Amino acid sequence: MKKILILLLSLALICVIFASCGQGERGPQGEKGEQGETGRGVERFEIVDGELIIYYTDGTSQNLGKLENGSQESEEATAELDYYPLDDGTYGVGVGNATQLSNIVIPTMHKGAPVTKIVERGFELCTNLTSVVIPNSITTIDGATFYGCTGLTSVVIPNSVTTIGLYAFRNCTSLTSVTIGDSVTTIGNDAFYNCKNLTSVVIPNSVTTIGSSAFEGCTGLTSVTIPNSVTTIGNSAFNSCAGLTSVVIPNSVTSIGEYAFGYCTGLTSIEIPSGVTTIGSSAFNGCIGLTSIVIPNSVTSIGNYAFYNCTGLTIYCEATSKPNGWHGSWNYSDRPVYWYSESEPTTSGNYWHYVDGEVTIW
Repeated sequence: MKKILILLLSLALICVIFASCGQGERGPQGEKGEQGETGRGVERFEIVDGELIIYYTDGTSQNLGKLENGSQESEEATAELDYYPLDDGTYGVGVGNATQLSNIVIPTMHKGAPVTKIVERGFELCTNLTSVVIPNSITTIDGATFYGCTGLTSVVIPNSVTTIGLYAFRNCTSLTSVTIGDSVTTIGNDAFYNCKNLTSVVIPNSVTTIGSSAFEGCTGLTSVTIPNSVTTIGNSAFNSCAGLTSVVIPNSVTSIGEYAFGYCTGLTSIEIPSGVTTIGSSAFNGCIGLTSIVIPNSVTSIGNYAFYNCTGLTIYCEATSKPNGWHGSWNYSDRPVYWYSESEPTTSGNYWHYVDGEVTIW
């Protein structure tokens, strides 16, 4: 700020000098001096996108380039932040010792270089923090960056961000809304663990991996959109989302991890797509509201206790009999199981088939 004030004072002096240059020197007293050569004065100056522009009285202008301490946004940014030089010449940012801050604006530039990363544990345990502005220069939200920011109510993750690190927003218990930018490819383990007031989340098409326990303990979560880009849903990813009533898993998913939807007591329906090959142990353990599920023929592995304590569940398998890769205790609670038969069976047992796309018991 001090450098900016000095710069402005210097420009004011330039204005005076250039203005005086527009007039010729006076002759001896009593005689009119001749008009000097036409000069070029300074009309005004502006700071545009962090660059200083001077406009002259003859209609021309000159760009003096970036200000030394970054863009105009830097002057509006939170002054107490700490900056850390990174190997690529950019800067990471964190709160340092100023953990009492309630509102934080992260700048796009620092000392003429972009700010590209919120460093590991950068804002951890800033319990007074209620709002944060993350600029488009940020590409990485590192591990545990906002861990335990219990006062943070909403966050917008810009499109520039590609990675949300593990524990990034863990225990942000007041967080009610989050917007995830459409360049994020990975939502790390425990990223939103125990964000119990989070009610809905839209995962963009760029995401390929939902990490283990990414939304575990988000008991207020009633709606989640999983896009076709996701191939892996990690262990306990949505474990204990008590308010979640229905989930559509896209065809791109090949693996559903252990406890992925465990103890989602409000879950009443779920569709497993034909691309899934693995259902982990206890994947739906404790889903007492789940009444029916179709396991596609693509599933070659099911872990033990996959549907344990699903007390109202009926299971329809597209397989004609139990595949070798299914654990002996995959149906530990001994829920009713129906096996697929294209034609009417001649042997005793529970069988089903499709009629106009609907599950129909023989």
